[in-house]
Amino acid sequence: MEITIWLVGKLNPREKTWDIIDIFIREMNAIEACETSNYFIAELATIGNLPENLDDFDDLYFPFEESMEGC
Repeated sequence: MEITIWLVGKLNPREKTWDIIDIFIREMNAIEACETSNYFIAELATIGNLPENLDDFDDLYFPFEESMEGC
């Protein structure tokens, strides 16, 4: 499965910098994350062979596994 990675960033015009807000694999989620006109979306990359389900990752782990209880 080919997946496109979408970055949501926020422009800080006074400092002439920008911050990473989040990264998404669905463009619609990136759009929904934009809160003001200072937010932007950039397509980072299209990557092949990424699993769609967490169970399909080989070395997936949660470093703070106890915090995942009830999720």
